[in-house]
Amino acid sequence: MVRIGILQMAPLMKVNLNKEDKMKNVNKILRLIDEISLDKPDIICMPEFALTGPASAVIETIDEVAEPVPGPTTEILAKKAREYGVYLVTLLLEKEGDKFFNTAVLIGNDGSICGKYRKVHPYYPEKSIISPGNSLPVFETKFAKIGILICFDNFFPEAARTLALKGAQIILLPLLTPEQRILTHHILARARAIENQVYVVLVNGVGTHPKISEWIFPGRSLIAYPSGEILELGEGEKIVTINLDLKKREKNIEEFPLLSSRRPEIYEC
Repeated sequence: MVRIGILQMAPLMKVNLNKEDKMKNVNKILRLIDEISLDKPDIICMPEFALTGPASAVIETIDEVAEPVPGPTTEILAKKAREYGVYLVTLLLEKEGDKFFNTAVLIGNDGSICGKYRKVHPYYPEKSIISPGNSLPVFETKFAKIGILICFDNFFPEAARTLALKGAQIILLPLLTPEQRILTHHILARARAIENQVYVVLVNGVGTHPKISEWIFPGRSLIAYPSGEILELGEGEKIVTINLDLKKREKNIEEFPLLSSRRPEIYEC
């Protein structure tokens, strides 16, 4: 059994958010980690852009709020991970040289950085400032093999399939998507779970895009099971810990062996 802690949070989001604003989000995340750790999760995941709000809203200040990995924020969060013995998946704007990435960092339960995933498919409003990542890693944790995708990656079935073929048992899917897109993401997450026989944990944020007022982020995070069942968490800010039974996943694979029935030699794509 793996216990996943979901931080369905409303970060401070504003046009040209600065470093002081970002620190307010860091402090909020620290408080939420303290709170959810009472439930003793094994792995905690937060939404996309949890530290800064959308990249498209911080174009003029991205050099100020982006940071290297490892960096100041991962150092702060590593102390929390070590304090509670929990894995943390934090989403941040990463700076390397003159490039910026939309990055998920996996911090181990000992405070070490296990690795990072750079979003492979930047969404079109991000493309002017965010460079794409070039790999789809799977991380070995004490509890499960974890893959990470971010938001728009969900629209590309090849990404989730690659993680499954690399052995991922759980795919964490942090995003920041508005009400207009959340149902689509739910459908896709469910399909990814079924076709790859993995758990997909979709973690969405809450709030309003500071530049596009009609983009309201509802939360409505969702867990999609390999069987096709789903659990939706509803709207608004909340923190929830859910159990994922890897033995049920193994039974699903035994009874319905999809990946081993593939015929890649004839797929022309």
